[in-house]
Amino acid sequence: FFSTTMTSTNNKRTAADAGLPEGDNAPCCWVCLEEGPDKTGAPLVRDCSCRGSSGFAHLSCIIKHAESEGRRVAMENAETGAALFAKAFEYCPNCKQQYQN
Repeated sequence: FFSTTMTSTNNKRTAADAGLPEGDNAPCCWVCLEEGPDKTGAPLVRDCSCRGSSGFAHLSCIIKHAESEGRRVAMENAETGAALFAKAFEYCPNCKQQYQN
């Protein structure tokens, strides 16, 4: 699960680690569409099974997206809301695979 206090990318796969190009072909965050580090300096990470540059995101953006999606799904499904809320933090919405860290 992701935590809003989580700032370390020690076990995350970053765009730089993947050897992806900079400039016009640089990967961008699939949530905010910005290239490079976020406002706090944290790099783009990929922690799922997405391939190419499409799976990279800022951890802070993934957390915001999961919180928003989790609330939306929980409100639509009152009986199973808590379990569905947590699922937004466990699975990538693009490749549908479980986050690895």
